Amino acid sequence: MHSIEFRVAPYSCGGQGRGETPFVLESLVDGVPFLELVHRAEPLLLSCTCGIDDRWALTAHTTVTDTTVTWSGFRNNSRDWNYDSLGVLALSRPQYEQPLRAALDALPASRS
Repeated sequence: MHSIEFRVAPYSCGGQGRGETPFVLESLVDGVPFLELVHRAEPLLLSCTCGIDDRWALTAHTTVTDTTVTWSGFRNNSRDWNYDSLGVLALSRPQYEQPLRAALDALPASRS
């Protein structure tokens, strides 16, 4: 059986400008934030520029093989928009991983 816990965390969104710090209730399953578990199944491709992952998130089902990375089933967590026209994106795994590694290497040490 899994464990669940809840914690109160500050909610921060760029441009708020009210001088107040609202809070959100985060849920954790087995000590892992629930949104992180969701993103493992459907990785986050894009999110709000404020840095909050669950705001306007674009996700997709991701399939990884030895040679390819495939994104399909794109969806937005805030609206039921149809992304069928994007189809399926099949990428060479080495061409996918190289810029991803470069981006991760460019992160400041405190974030990586």
